[in-house]
Amino acid sequence: MVPRACSTRIRLFICVSDEACRTFDALDDALQPFLEEGWLTTVDTTDPQAPPKRSALTIIVTGNVPIPSIMNTKGPLRYIFYDAPLKNLDENPMFSQAFSPMASASFSSLVGSRWVIPKLAKKKILEYVGKAHSKGIAVRVTEPIDFPVWIRCVASSAP
Repeated sequence: MVPRACSTRIRLFICVSDEACRTFDALDDALQPFLEEGWLTTVDTTDPQAPPKRSALTIIVTGNVPIPSIMNTKGPLRYIFYDAPLKNLDENPMFSQAFSPMASASFSSLVGSRWVIPKLAKKKILEYVGKAHSKGIAVRVTEPIDFPVWIRCVASSAP
């Protein structure tokens, strides 16, 4: 499926809406073959300072996800990561590259109606992106694809 020498990395977002416990059990079972082959990005949960060990596939859950579900791993390696709320990175010290390699928000939630004044919108977006990047967290801005080109450029300059 994925050649061992492949250098392409994929971030797979899985939206969890309901029944997080059942979803996580099913996801854990489905990911085992990928974990055994070494294709999943992992983090050593026994070392709080350990950075993620990057691999071909990074699993990021988004949506209505209880953080304890992600923390409860069956072994010392965690290979499911959390899509942190970009606007609230300071609210939880767990939001780091080892727990949340990606932070997301909708464009309108970041800038509101400021988008009509590009200078103000750009300043606000740069603040959020800068904060995330300072923690080693990549950024995903969602909403329609017709963003102004400067937004795509700023958001895609991920660490």
